Amino acid sequence: MNELNTTLNRLLDSLDEQPEVSVTYFVPDEKKSGGRYVDKIGGVRIFDSYSQELVFMDKSRINIQDIITIMIC
Repeated sequence: MNELNTTLNRLLDSLDEQPEVSVTYFVPDEKKSGGRYVDKIGGVRIFDSYSQELVFMDKSRINIQDIITIMIC
């Protein structure tokens, strides 16, 4: 958890460079309990502090509470 927080803070400090990241995050199943893990690689455009989401260049969003691992490429 500490490593994840450290990486997120480094990412937030470098958002003006629109860094590329590799993220593994959890997507809950809408019909039953459980879900799946998804990997995404892309450039981060902004951090939406209101919804606590990373917003990527392709406009996809990932809530930081769902992130399992993140690496700055």
